[in-house]
Amino acid sequence: MSKHFEPLGQFLRNARISADLSQDEVAQTLGFSSPQFISNWERGKCKPPLKSLEELCSLYKIQKRKMIEEFMKCHEHELKSYLKPTRRASGN
Repeated sequence: MSKHFEPLGQFLRNARISADLSQDEVAQTLGFSSPQFISNWERGKCKPPLKSLEELCSLYKIQKRKMIEEFMKCHEHELKSYLKPTRRASGN
């Protein structure tokens, strides 16, 4: 599990609960065969496909800007973990 996706997963879970939807309802609406997909997002195991984001915003009644911000935070943390600052040797 990627710890970078956990805050995004929590955000998605809270948004779904606020919209009074079950994981099964979301999965059916998005055309997924199982609510396990939604569970995986919410547990931070993976991210929703980008093509689902607009419909998620509509379902969860959240602004697109907020979804973008949450995805950007997720990717920023992920990138920073891979692009750790390196120390330059003196004289370089």
